[in-house]
Amino acid sequence: MLFILCFDAPSSLLESLKIHRAGYAHRMPFERFLMRYKMLSKTTWPTWKQGPKTGCREILKATMKKPNEYSFGRTKVFIRNPKTVFDLEDRRRASLEELAILIQKTYRGWHQRSAFQQIRNAQITISKYFRGYKQRKEYERIRNAQITISKYFRGWKARCELWRMKLELNSGWASEIIRKYYYGWKLRYTVKRIWAASIIAKYHAGWKVRKQYRAKLTKHLKKSAAPVIARFFKVAMVYMFLIRLRDNLPSLSLHDKRWPEAPERFKHVSLELKQIHHRWRAKCIRDRYNGDPKLKRKLLEKTRASTLFRGKKMLYSKTVKVPFRADRLNLRENQRWNKLIADTDDKRIIWSDNVHKVNRSSGKAVPKVLVVLRSLVLLLEPKSFAIQYRINLTHIQQVSLSVHNDFHFILHIDPGQVAVGSYSKGDFIFHCPNVIELVTKMHLVMQEAHSRRLPLKFVDNEIIIYPMPNESLKLEFHRTSEQGDVVNPHCRRRGNVMQVQI
Repeated sequence: MLFILCFDAPSSLLESLKIHRAGYAHRMPFERFLMRYKMLSKTTWPTWKQGPKTGCREILKATMKKPNEYSFGRTKVFIRNPKTVFDLEDRRRASLEELAILIQKTYRGWHQRSAFQQIRNAQITISKYFRGYKQRKEYERIRNAQITISKYFRGWKARCELWRMKLELNSGWASEIIRKYYYGWKLRYTVKRIWAASIIAKYHAGWKVRKQYRAKLTKHLKKSAAPVIARFFKVAMVYMFLIRLRDNLPSLSLHDKRWPEAPERFKHVSLELKQIHHRWRAKCIRDRYNGDPKLKRKLLEKTRASTLFRGKKMLYSKTVKVPFRADRLNLRENQRWNKLIADTDDKRIIWSDNVHKVNRSSGKAVPKVLVVLRSLVLLLEPKSFAIQYRINLTHIQQVSLSVHNDFHFILHIDPGQVAVGSYSKGDFIFHCPNVIELVTKMHLVMQEAHSRRLPLKFVDNEIIIYPMPNESLKLEFHRTSEQGDVVNPHCRRRGNVMQVQI
């Protein structure tokens, strides 16, 4: 039965059995093999004009070292080892990547050349039109200049001709005019000679009379000349003193204390003039500040700070030259702040800065943001801007400070407000590097908005505060050799006494 099947089987099946028995596991037609792997040989790429079988032989000769790995049939290529097929596929993949890179490179080169040619042609066109425009403008300028020169030359030539014609026409009239002027001059000269002779005669007669009375006048002048000369020297000394004073006056700055020395007889006048000049300088400064509302406000704040702290707190002298600022944290541009006060009417910021709130139970300083409005004092968290305390300005009974160089101040709350529970923790202790500025602005806004003064208390050693309605705390100031830290104040509580190192 097997014999009959083998005998009746077609020839292609027998050939397939022979091929598989010989070990050729892969086959492919010549045309398909050539089209798939022709990029692996330089002779077949990019075009092959001979037969497909010859092209397949060139490809396998270029890629395979062992001729027994492949064989050729009538229409197909047979490859023995699958690894050989995988190697061909790997080489084909690498060649395709190289070809893709070549195509990209060629396209990019073409694209850049095209862009360059376009830019170059545009530049040539722009240059051509610009040079044409420039030459036309230069031609117009030269042409206009030539026309202007010709016009002026023709005008000058015409005027010269007109002058010549007028000169010929008026030569007779001119001689007549000259003769008239000559006769008039001659007549005036004769009259002047007569007048001069009369004047000389008068002066001679006067000289003769003066000569007769010269002796009498000399005696009289010797008696009255001394008072006149003394009065002249006195006026000259006053004049010289005023001129020297004018050239050496001090500047308009009130800090300029110099004043030129005066002679002994003008000492009292010099003192009066010095006072007048000082008042005049002060008036000039007042007029300058009154003309600018911002400068006037700054002057008012500095004046109020001087009234409140001069001679009472040692820190005041260091803050005289420091300009006061209202919004030190620039809260007007802060989105969280604008969102916080969006529903309130009191939006004007009187003062804002970073401060430290001293914990009344342990003395630990905690950073906060203090904002003073027209009717409120807000204590905020630095990061979230959450309101921790809201203090009404009218509920502040007093502000206490020490006389030293420290930055502490205490806000005493009205006991009646503490009793009703508005401020459950009583008085507040703060540490602020700009304490002079803060207290001054609170004092001004209290007087302007609420028509009352903010009481200030300056102590030397200790302050009594009330952190709770039925509890008192003594705040003591101790001097140390080391200078205190401005950012982190040194406070420590022991019992009912809180010690502050300054």
